[in-house]
Amino acid sequence: MEVWEGHDRLYHYTTQAGLKGILETQTLHATHYKCLNDPSEMFHMLPRLKTLAEPHARKAYSAFAADKAIMAKINADGGLEKLIEHDVARAVEALYKALFAVDVGN
Repeated sequence: MEVWEGHDRLYHYTTQAGLKGILETQTLHATHYKCLNDPSEMFHMLPRLKTLAEPHARKAYSAFAADKAIMAKINADGGLEKLIEHDVARAVEALYKALFAVDVGN
């Protein structure tokens, strides 16, 4: 499956001349994030990714509620919310490390 088959929109900030070039050549070139004018933009989405991942972790961990022994351990370690927050943060950090070769851990 090609990228454009799974995504019906692509946002690209450019000038009028840049748009003209894209339309004329029917090509769009990507730049590594480190070559952007402001590579820190890649890190502004960290909180949003965590927010998006949280409900999925919550759903996955809901099965623990049925096991009293597991829940006792989770509660002894700070509770389910703390576990979800921790695991979501580690998952997003691992994603950034894999994709961008950067450590965004606390």
